[in-house]
Amino acid sequence: MNTIIAKQLRKPSGFLGFITGKLLAKQNIFAYEAIEKYNDFSKNNYVFEIGYGPGAGIQYLVEKYQLKVDGVDFSKGMYKAASKRNRAHIKNSIVNIVYDDFLNINLQKDKYDCVYFSNVTYFWKDLYEPFKKILYAIKDDGKLVFYMTNKSFLDKYPVTKTDIFNKYSFTEVKNVLINLGFKNVNHHQVIDKNDDFLIVEATK
Repeated sequence: MNTIIAKQLRKPSGFLGFITGKLLAKQNIFAYEAIEKYNDFSKNNYVFEIGYGPGAGIQYLVEKYQLKVDGVDFSKGMYKAASKRNRAHIKNSIVNIVYDDFLNINLQKDKYDCVYFSNVTYFWKDLYEPFKKILYAIKDDGKLVFYMTNKSFLDKYPVTKTDIFNKYSFTEVKNVLINLGFKNVNHHQVIDKNDDFLIVEATK
C-alpha cells in the first residue's frame, strides 16, 4: 500500500491519480502562498513551474499577478487536469503547459524571472542535473523558489521509505545550489518552527 501511495504522489494516474489530484489542488495552495512570500511575483513577467500537478498553483499566480507561466509535468492525468483548470489562460496564450519530464525538455537560456515548484525534489535521484538546468533558464538576478520537506521529517513515515522517494536535507540541497553557482541560498520554516517544512530560495 505504501508503494502504491508513493507512486501516486510521484506520478498520479488513473482513478487514484484523479483523487490524488483533487487532494493536491486543495492541500498544496499553502505551499504556493508560502512561495510567494519569498519571491515578488508582482515584479515578474514570465515564470516556470516544474511539476504543476492539477494546475491550482498556476491558476492562483496567474489570476493574482497577471503574469505568463510555462510549466511541465510528467503525469498525463495532471496535464489533463491542469489544462482543464487553466483552459481560458491557455487559450489566451498566458499559460503554456506540456506533458513531459523536466529533464527531457529544452529550455532557452536566461528566459524566466523565476522558476518555482513544490514537492518535486524527492523524485530526482540526482539534484545536479535539474538544478543546473534551472540555473541555465533563469535570467540574471532571477529567483529559484521551492517548497520541500526535510529528510529528517520524511524518514519518520513508511510511505517515504520506498525507493520511489529520494530524501534530501536542506544542507544537501544548499551545497548543490552553491556548487552550481546559485547565490543567496536561504531556507525559511513553514508550518512549524522546526526545519521540517521549508521554503528554499536562491538567486542566479
